[in-house]
Order: sequence, then structure tokens, then C-alpha cells
Amino acid sequence: MLLILTLVIGMLPVSTVYGAETVYYVSQQNGDDGNNGTQAAPVQSLNQALELVGEEENAVIQIVDDVFVLDENNNDAPWIIDKNVTIRGNAETLPSITVRAGGMILGADVVFENVKLGTGGFLRPGIAANGHSLTLNNVCQDETLRPLQIYGGTFIDFNNDTDYGENVRGEKSTITMNGGSYDTIYAGSANGSIALPIDILVSKGAGLTLRGIYVGSTYRDTSAGDGSIPVLEESYLLTAPVNIEVIDNAPLSFIDGVNDSHEVSLTVDGTGWYSYQIKHMDSLTVKGGTFEVAENSVFADGAENRPEVILTGTENNHATLDISACVPYGEMLLMNAFTGSEHAILVLGRDYPLHINGTLSGEGTELRLAGGMPWGSAENPGYSGWMEYDTTYIVYDDGDGTFVIRNPYPMQEDIAFVESGDMTWTTTSGVGFMPAQIIDFEMHS
Repeated sequence: MLLILTLVIGMLPVSTVYGAETVYYVSQQNGDDGNNGTQAAPVQSLNQALELVGEEENAVIQIVDDVFVLDENNNDAPWIIDKNVTIRGNAETLPSITVRAGGMILGADVVFENVKLGTGGFLRPGIAANGHSLTLNNVCQDETLRPLQIYGGTFIDFNNDTDYGENVRGEKSTITMNGGSYDTIYAGSANGSIALPIDILVSKGAGLTLRGIYVGSTYRDTSAGDGSIPVLEESYLLTAPVNIEVIDNAPLSFIDGVNDSHEVSLTVDGTGWYSYQIKHMDSLTVKGGTFEVAENSVFADGAENRPEVILTGTENNHATLDISACVPYGEMLLMNAFTGSEHAILVLGRDYPLHINGTLSGEGTELRLAGGMPWGSAENPGYSGWMEYDTTYIVYDDGDGTFVIRNPYPMQEDIAFVESGDMTWTTTSGVGFMPAQIIDFEMHS
């Protein structure tokens, strides 16, 4: 029995089997494509390593040193990875993968891990998931090359409309980003429309650099420079749902739904305070932490384009949504529906009431106004901002959800929040001491 097992393993035309993984080694400096990919006899090119990958479930290509992927036909076509595989480097050295082709397109589920990644060609400096799963664990863009863009769709040639990913396209794109450095995520395609459902998960990991997320497609603008920086093109549509989840206080600047050709759902989760500029969301869920919707965000831009909001939270990590800096629509902030909880806090601005054009649900959501301490925890619950007495702050159309003022502003202990019977939540009458405020200030020498 032992002899048979030894003979079978010895016949494997691959590298090394470690537990559930089969590992193939690539060394551009010391490898040879005539080798079988073992640690002692690595191949020289990534393409040859991919040739060796078979039907095994957990194939790994281990990058030993910096490698190049060349466009052998010299036609600027993308490099297509059509094997389910993890391409892994060393976490300490981060070997680089430089793709000298027209970008990268997935034809299977691929994980990049602990590598620097970049494209030498300016046509499509990025990776397109193309209906497959793209996982990026501690991947850093090569700062000596063009900014690395991540696409949920595909790449289409801007000269002859060739859809490079058509023959290897999957049914749903999933982009999972766990740490690393990148330029931008585009849920759509480069130079065309796409009808793929797309899930995007972004986590800070050990450290993340990312400009933001556009739920849109791009075109290559050659009017200035070499056209290597993509430009949003709203006529290229996404016509399938896009789900985005940002966790662990992942640092990015914006999440933009771009237009209304698709349904966009956003979920955020963290601890403490975090903030993004958001636009054109159909639904927003806050699971934990204090999420401040950044200044100049378009929370709703009309009766037909307003989000549904869900705040969950836990006893030790309240879910706080601060929309006090959002741009109102007319004289109100708008939502399609609102679901809160006793572990949720909603922070409004002082000047604009909230209109929930739909169902209000969830009992005991705490209301606060800007100017208080919007963060909240078991140890430091904070308090509400100063509220005007006998003032309507929330109007809704249906439902039986409730709001409370749990931690009133100092010297407003007599204030409460009541449902007045006409689908409004209004503060009670009372007398309080409004803190002194500086209205005008001049300095004289």
C-alpha cells in the first residue's frame, strides 16, 4: 500500500502537494518552462504555471520573484486567466507581477495574494472580474506603473467593439478586497455596458488604500495624454443589481451609484466613527459604528430616487447613521422606508425634517440632532443636540415604528418625542436653557 502511494505521488506532473493545496512554483530568475513546477524545479512563466494547473480544487501558483506576463501576439489583447487558482507571493517581500498586455480578464475564480500587481499597457490598466470571483488579499498596485483599476464587468475594445471576455464570462461577478492599495473600483465595464449582477466586499485588512467605488462604466479618453486614466460614461449601463459591503472602517472617499439603470444596495459596518460620501443608493444598511454621510452627499435627489434605510446594531456597538450634512431635496431629507432598533441612533440636521415616504418600523430608535455627541456606546452614550420644543422632525406615511430621545441635551431633561397622531414625530412643549452661541465675532487691534 505504501509503495503504491509513493508511486502515484511520484508520477504527479506538478509541484508539491501540501494538505489540500497543490502548489506550483514560478521563478523568472531561476526557473525553466521545461520544468514540472516543483519548488526544486520551478517554471519560469506564469502562463506555463497556468498550463500545469488541472482540475484540482485548491491550486496555488507561488511567485518566488518578480515576473512579467507578455502579450505574445503583440495585439494589446488582455491576459485571460481561465483556471480556478490562487496566485500568491511572499507577505514580506511582495514580488511584483507586471502584465505587459491590455489588462487582465478572469475566465475563472482567481485569488491574488501578497503581490504587487500592475499593467504596463495603457489601454486597460486593470482587472475585470467578468462574471467570476476576484479576491485581492494584501495586493498593492505597482507605483511605478499606471494606477490599478478594478472592474466588475469586462473590457471592450474601443476601436472595433470586441468583447474580450465574452467567451469566458461567468454569471455573477464578486470582488473581495482585503487590504492593499488600488486606485478605484468600477462595478461596470471599460468601453461598454454589462448585465452581470455584482457583489463588492471591501475590508481594511492590515491596511487599505482605495479612492472609492463607482457603480458605473468607463471609456478611454485620448483627448489629453495617453488615455490611461478612465473617465465615467453614464451611457454605458449596468442593468443588474449591485451589492456593496464596506466593513472594518475601510478608508475610502466615496461610493457613487452613478445613475438609476440598476439597483444599488450599500451595507456598512465598523466601530467608532467613519465617513464616506455617497450618492444614488437604493438601500443603505448600517450594522455598527457611527457612519457619517459626508458633506455634499446626495442622499436623495427626488421622489423616485431615495433610499430605504436599515439600522441594526448591537448592545455593545450601536448602529448610528448621521445624515446631518446631507444635501436636502427641497426643504426635507427623504427616505423610502426606515427600519430602526433599540440599538440604533439617527442623527438629523437642525434645519431640515425627515420625510419617510413609506413604512416606518422598529421600536426605540434614538433621535439626535447635529451639535450633540452622535457617537454612542455602553461606556459613552453621548447625548442629543439641542432640539427645538414643539417641533416636527419626522414625517412618515405608514408603519408603527417608534423614536425616543434617550439622552437629551443638558438642561433639556423635560423634552420628549411623541407621535402626534398625524404621521409625525414631534418634540413636546417645554422650557429649556439654550446654551450661549457666538453669532458674530470681530477682532480689533
